[in-house]
Amino acid sequence: GIDPRQAGGYAQWADRMDALGPQVSIVKAMVRTYMGVGPALARQLVRHVSDLPLGEDGGAWGDVAEDDRKALFDAWQHWCQVLNNPALATPELDGAGYTLLGGSHRDDVDSEPEPASQPAGQILARYYGEMAESSEFDRLLGATQSQLKTLLAKARNRVDYLTEKLRDSDGADALRIEGDKILAYAHTWSDDQPTVQYEDFETGETEVLAVPQGRTAVEHGEWLHSKSQRLRRSADKVSELLANANRELELVEQTELLLEDVDQTDRDLTVLKEIRSEVQMLKLREKGGHEANLGRPGSRNKQKKARDATLGVLKVDVPNARGAQVFVGRNNTQNDKLTFDVATSRDWWLHAAGVPGSHVLLRNEQGDADEDSHELQFAADVAALHSKSKNSTEVAINFTRPKHVSRVGPPGMVKLRNIKTMYGRPERAEAAVARARVEHQAKKFC
Repeated sequence: GIDPRQAGGYAQWADRMDALGPQVSIVKAMVRTYMGVGPALARQLVRHVSDLPLGEDGGAWGDVAEDDRKALFDAWQHWCQVLNNPALATPELDGAGYTLLGGSHRDDVDSEPEPASQPAGQILARYYGEMAESSEFDRLLGATQSQLKTLLAKARNRVDYLTEKLRDSDGADALRIEGDKILAYAHTWSDDQPTVQYEDFETGETEVLAVPQGRTAVEHGEWLHSKSQRLRRSADKVSELLANANRELELVEQTELLLEDVDQTDRDLTVLKEIRSEVQMLKLREKGGHEANLGRPGSRNKQKKARDATLGVLKVDVPNARGAQVFVGRNNTQNDKLTFDVATSRDWWLHAAGVPGSHVLLRNEQGDADEDSHELQFAADVAALHSKSKNSTEVAINFTRPKHVSRVGPPGMVKLRNIKTMYGRPERAEAAVARARVEHQAKKFC
């Protein structure tokens, strides 16, 4: 290819483009003719000409009118001037990336480019910074999803195993009764018999009870009594272990939901990093470090921090309610801070009933919100939208005062008292939450 700075005047430039034939697209013609010209740059040049096609490659060169060819050449010359003097660049961000050539002159471009309010270096730093952040987000997301999938499978397997063990312990009474019967009729058994037979005095039918080889009837009856007693003693322990396993499963499922939410909404890298740290703690707990990260001790008042809403939680303004805001935890760490550091006695605390979801706070600076208020109903809608049941038409929402919420394990796990239930509709909160997410992201670049 030819050095673009040696392209000469319009006639030479047009002749070189013509040499590739009329059917070659505008973009391909420029890429093949000149050194250092890639498809992205060629398409930016095409966008500066109002009447050229908006296709992927700008249409066929042979179909371009003379006036449009000259307009394209003017854009080309401007780019060549930028090559010789970078100070002439007008950096801008647009939906597809960035340009150093200024705004498009098309009337039919869907989105207006962002004005060049910053120097080129800052514009490019922001562009590549966002690209790097997006790349890091994807990398961390994949690793976190993989670890969470493993943790989820293990948590479910443990619940299933303990459930089966508890079901086995429910048979303690049946084992004792069988042992009683064998011992009662052991005198009818002989060494060459594999069973004990007797006549049921209620039904009159003959009942048969097996005696394993290598045991006498008395030994087997005593063994059944002993096993029944062991099962009874273990039942309470298994019940406790199963309750803990269910809490662990609930925590992992809640983490999975929060990870899905950040991926499908604003892809906030800070929130993802916090979720990543939480998953690492879950791995430690799964390996036996269950004493780690069981929640911070101390009273609510002793650990209360500044309430200026700088914790990274999502803040949603309640429509048509001045001074009312809904705070939404984006991960387990934020849920914990929201509930135990930010909440005040006049706030309302909400969470989807029986399914994983975010901790949600309703705060009204103008005064307390009544239980039948518009503000509380909106908060319930937001809680429904941030729950595993967000695709349902209606979601049951538990609500109470923060003082009735207490920790029962690692951050995000709580126990509730004095709860009431209402119903939230996720779709009613979608527009307000979407606006809040845009504002939340915009603050990162202010």
